[in-house]
Amino acid sequence: MPDTLLTLRHAVEKAHGCKAKCIEKVTVHEKQRGRTVWYGTVHIFDLFGHERAPRAYAWATNVECGDAPQVVTVLHKGLVTGPSEAVRAVMAKIYPEDARRDHIKPGPTK
Repeated sequence: MPDTLLTLRHAVEKAHGCKAKCIEKVTVHEKQRGRTVWYGTVHIFDLFGHERAPRAYAWATNVECGDAPQVVTVLHKGLVTGPSEAVRAVMAKIYPEDARRDHIKPGPTK
């Protein structure tokens, strides 16, 4: 998808009501009990004019094979201090029972 970055930037700006600029993209590889539970690219955006957060994280994901990609955005605030924590926070929200069982929670960035 050649316009992924533009799609992500528009989603961040719409979701958080401010201008955004992509400053970096990183690969995040989350494992639980030795198994990969999430692997992908997270884009890091500086936010301009947001009252509560200086930064946001965004990535595109498919819910089911063949579905149109959906964009996930997470603000850099509270326990979310980096891209890995953003992914963990979303995983904990989507899979709360697994999060409680496996103690998935945002942790410090390495």
